[in-house]
Amino acid sequence: VDGRAYISRNGDTLLPEITFDGNKVSSYQLLVYPESFTTSDTIKGGVMYQIFVDRFNRGSVQVPVREDAEINPDWENGIPQYDENGEPKIREYTEEEIAAKKAKADEAQKLAEQGEDFNDLVKKYTELDIEDRPNGFYISSKDYEMLVKSGYDSASLTAVLDLKEGGVYRHEDEESVVIVKRLPLLDKAYASKTDADQFEAMDGYLITEKYNALLSSMWDDIVIDEYVHTLKTVNVKKGFI
Repeated sequence: VDGRAYISRNGDTLLPEITFDGNKVSSYQLLVYPESFTTSDTIKGGVMYQIFVDRFNRGSVQVPVREDAEINPDWENGIPQYDENGEPKIREYTEEEIAAKKAKADEAQKLAEQGEDFNDLVKKYTELDIEDRPNGFYISSKDYEMLVKSGYDSASLTAVLDLKEGGVYRHEDEESVVIVKRLPLLDKAYASKTDADQFEAMDGYLITEKYNALLSSMWDDIVIDEYVHTLKTVNVKKGFI
């Protein structure tokens, strides 16, 4: 009625009811906005339609296709595409393309070592989206254990963990070139808007396999003291003394 968007759900009696398709259903507003917000009169009573270009039928029109691409008509299975043997189709880079990409990596590494802003280099030389990670990623010994178990090269991970602030490390294999730079630690990162979510599972980082093994080895030597020593001595069974 007024241009606002609503969503409905059956069976929720805690919310107001509206009549939809002849049935009474509960509804709540889909969008959240300041109380001062007002809907433009031009959209009230209208229909908003979002167009997904890739969902349209090509019809009889011949769609131009780049030389390094092809149209996939399989709407059911999508991508990746498979060859006649059921293997994923992979386009191998030419030697010239590989050389060009390595030269690009060489240039990025040199600039990183010279002190160029690393986030700017990521934006310029890669397609990675790091807008929500302006201070980089935090890695712990537990991450190291998990990555090694997953098959990552332990020597490269050790080299990354051993980097000093401002240090740059390059890992290269048959599939990729990865350049890592040790950024300065943000003070109280656990409480910052940009980094706090990386510390949500902090207890999981602290309780490692080594910690559990050490605790298990000491378990038989642990003695339960029934007295809790505070400002007053308390007997757990009898109360204050």
